[in-house]
Amino acid sequence: MRDYPSPDDIAERFLLLRLALGQNQTFMAELIGVSQTSWSKYELGERTPNYWNLREIHRRTGCPPEWLMEGNVSRMPNLLTDIERHRKNGRALE
Repeated sequence: MRDYPSPDDIAERFLLLRLALGQNQTFMAELIGVSQTSWSKYELGERTPNYWNLREIHRRTGCPPEWLMEGNVSRMPNLLTDIERHRKNGRALE
């Protein structure tokens, strides 16, 4: 049986992406053509982006959809490698 990622895991990766890019929700939403409310719901795990939104995130940020949706570390953007390592160790970035 396949192990599916939880909405909380997906939400956390959306937040990590935004923080790694040093942007706010409004900027990220405008970047991919959704409302700020939609982006906020992605980060809260209340909504999952559709294919076109994931494609636009990848096109605009270089972040692979496989990492956002599945947490596939081999597809993780270099920008997020340190953040993910620190998160797993329970430490904040310094």
